[in-house]
Amino acid sequence: KLPVLDGRRRTSSCLAALIRGGKVPSLTEIDVRLVGAQIQECQALALSLASPHAGSLRSIDVSFQLATYDPNVPVKISAFCVSLASPHLNKLQALKVRTIGDVPGLLCLCAGLGSGKLSSLSELT
Repeated sequence: KLPVLDGRRRTSSCLAALIRGGKVPSLTEIDVRLVGAQIQECQALALSLASPHAGSLRSIDVSFQLATYDPNVPVKISAFCVSLASPHLNKLQALKVRTIGDVPGLLCLCAGLGSGKLSSLSELT
């Protein structure tokens, strides 16, 4: 497991590059805080999680915002949820989503989960 990755420090882009490049083939858990991350960083992370190199992941813990309102949270969640439709995350057992914010963020998450590709998912919090 990697340490908690904080989007305010551009670590989500670094993680995306590591996964996409196949540098962490045994990675089973990630804890990513996309608070303060740019939309492009969320997209890059989602694309890496949708790649075959993310197939060993069993647990994803992701946070999107602090207590203050961020109007970009639904867009960030939508970008992240692209990965949930990937057939490569079929071994994912736990998805922990924190600080979604409001109804639009929740609707984006539900749309991402609606793909039915997460056949091993047993924990959603």
